[in-house]
Amino acid sequence: MRSYLLVESRTEQESPDVPRFFELGTGLRRAGHPVTVFLIQNAVIGARAPAVTSLVAAGVEVWADESSVRTRGLSPDDCPEGVRLGGMPNLVGMLMAAGCVPVWH
Repeated sequence: MRSYLLVESRTEQESPDVPRFFELGTGLRRAGHPVTVFLIQNAVIGARAPAVTSLVAAGVEVWADESSVRTRGLSPDDCPEGVRLGGMPNLVGMLMAAGCVPVWH
């Protein structure tokens, strides 16, 4: 089975497509696919947003780039429960996994 890796780099304020991108992840998960969302750059600012909480509740694995978190003056404690911290080595590993379908937004 294919797995999906959705990489988001923007906030909802920067792009009105962000909520729909997250809905795509939720829909894929509900269809039975493994889905991971990796938040990088400004997207980490919205880690506490209801849309991200909904992803976690739907069973989507959500990661936030630790470097992006710190660069924006946030602390790891600012990420809600269910959001894992990681870095580029984690993201590259996910991208290289067999059967991974990456979608970068």
